[in-house]
Amino acid sequence: YYLRVKDESYQFDSQLRIAALLAALGRADEGLDKLEALAQEQSSWSRRVRVYLAQGEILRAEGRYRDGVEMYSRALLQKPDDPNLLYARGLMAEKIDRLDMAESDLRKVIALEPQNANALNALGYTLADRTERYQEALKYILRASELVPDDPAILDSLGWVSFRLGKMEEAEKWLSKAFEKLTDAEIAAHYGEVLWAINKKDKAREVWQKGKEQDAEHPVLLETLERIKP
Repeated sequence: YYLRVKDESYQFDSQLRIAALLAALGRADEGLDKLEALAQEQSSWSRRVRVYLAQGEILRAEGRYRDGVEMYSRALLQKPDDPNLLYARGLMAEKIDRLDMAESDLRKVIALEPQNANALNALGYTLADRTERYQEALKYILRASELVPDDPAILDSLGWVSFRLGKMEEAEKWLSKAFEKLTDAEIAAHYGEVLWAINKKDKAREVWQKGKEQDAEHPVLLETLERIKP
């Protein structure tokens, strides 16, 4: 069906889907090559960005984070202040321990778009999880939560930074709320760790089990269970 689509706008979308399907079938390089060719054909910058983000999604799913950072860096040479590409590269850079790049990119996004809750939350969470700059992290996460009060990812960040600050009651409250809204493996990892720390070990095991049912291979959940050995 996708190969038969002729209308220009639908054809563009269908090419993105074909690449994603190829990757899902284990033919990631073929999908990436198709997207590379598609990007070259686009005169519209917004369409080109969509292609780069599709490439990034395939590379992320394949665990090829370094390739993803390099691809986004090449794309950003064309337009260094594109917030979508900066945000995507920032998230990918954290995966290869380029915290300097991650922080710089996310700060640039926030400078360009001060109301970007995703960027505020991503910067706050990265600082809470990967540094000891917890008060600074809290500032960004609170700004994100003011913009989107009940977002599960932001509630998760609020809980995690509270845990890092030793505020166990607040950590449990926020993570319980996040997990109630979204049964997610990473939230389960964080919530379970807080429950374990306050000696609610049976409940922690229940939460981790629910997380495993969602995604038994999630790296944050696996790392947590390996470290705590419940």
